[in-house]
Amino acid sequence: MNKNDVIDKSFLTYNQQMRKLRDDKKIICNGSLDKRTLIRSGYFNIINGYKTPWYDTSAYSEKCTLQNKMDTISKAYNELSRSHLDYVKFYMDNHKRIPTWIMLKVVNFSTFIDVLRYSKKSVRHSICNLYEILDNKGLPNVKLLIGSLHWMRIVRNSCAHNERIYCITRKESRNCQSGRIFEKYLKSLRQSYSRTRDQKVFDLIVYFKYYLPHQEFIQLISELKCIIYELKSSISNQAFENIRGSMGIKNLDDIDTLIGFSKDEIDYNKFDKC
Repeated sequence: MNKNDVIDKSFLTYNQQMRKLRDDKKIICNGSLDKRTLIRSGYFNIINGYKTPWYDTSAYSEKCTLQNKMDTISKAYNELSRSHLDYVKFYMDNHKRIPTWIMLKVVNFSTFIDVLRYSKKSVRHSICNLYEILDNKGLPNVKLLIGSLHWMRIVRNSCAHNERIYCITRKESRNCQSGRIFEKYLKSLRQSYSRTRDQKVFDLIVYFKYYLPHQEFIQLISELKCIIYELKSSISNQAFENIRGSMGIKNLDDIDTLIGFSKDEIDYNKFDKC
């Protein structure tokens, strides 16, 4: 490595990094959304993501069945082949493989969860550590990682079908594979949250505490509060209390309490790629 290489890696702006990705690595990288991905993920994480063979069964956990691995890879390929996005078509026509970061942008939410579920332990644990998704012993909480994404997917799908979501509920099953996950934030709120075992919309708000940078979470809560208080002023108190309870919110003050819980900022540059 010569001196010029060191200077280039040390002082490239994000726009220059985007240009380098396009010109040197032939990776499509344009516009504000791709720039945000670059800022959050980092240049070298994107390069490594480009090289990762997600279509190889050896890239997944040895504890998963071959059938699960093949089904997941097949679903991802099928969804990529149906995509009409220009950059997907470009890679299909000009390259022998699709980068991991493009695959993850294109596949359905459920397929993304399967890719994550069957990934190697080190990958799942790295993601848990990145977002501080940890159990009460400080260890990676994979159940919370997968469970929170599943609940996010269910609520998202309901929104996509214009369904009424304030009362959406996921009841606890006998084998405890569904229902409320008692993570640290819920446990830190009033005890009545620990007595309710069904997942509600409020659980999704709690999960966003993990996935969003603090300022973005504050913005989300601010907009949510505006909607809630506007609704409260426009309907009867009895109707509002029914909606609040159906959302899983015991008291409106709990939303502000959730903001106040301490959390380190997400440091994407320190993501352990394992």
